[in-house]
Amino acid sequence: MRELTFDTGVQKYTVNGVEDVFRINPTDTEFIGRLSDAFETLNGMWKNRGDTVEEDMKSDDLKQIVSGMRKMDGKTRQTIDDLLGEGVSEQVFGSVSTYALVDGFPVWANFLLSLMEDCDKAYQRERKLSNPRLEKYLKKYRRTL
Repeated sequence: MRELTFDTGVQKYTVNGVEDVFRINPTDTEFIGRLSDAFETLNGMWKNRGDTVEEDMKSDDLKQIVSGMRKMDGKTRQTIDDLLGEGVSEQVFGSVSTYALVDGFPVWANFLLSLMEDCDKAYQRERKLSNPRLEKYLKKYRRTL
């Protein structure tokens, strides 16, 4: 039996020192679409966080406010796990709320934006490589046809 082996572009990602947290091909347009959808969903939750936890936020009771934010944190973690694999959010965020703020953004946004940036860089790099490589093979096989 013959076997073909080729590079699928799937890469292992280390996040903040935690190795092999998830694996993706950063140039996979299907993944990029799901990443964009996840970001839009979470960004909508962030923008509407007052509405999302409206009942919990009506009072000045800290327990109710924290409860509402924990619900949003759980939804955020599930969205990220749906995108990258079960348990990824635990490895990435640990016990830190995904709504903790760093540099003006919630940590979930910092994480997904860094992933989006990496996908963009990978796509640009691969795009530059594809035309010369394709031309090389077209030249080679045009002669034999």
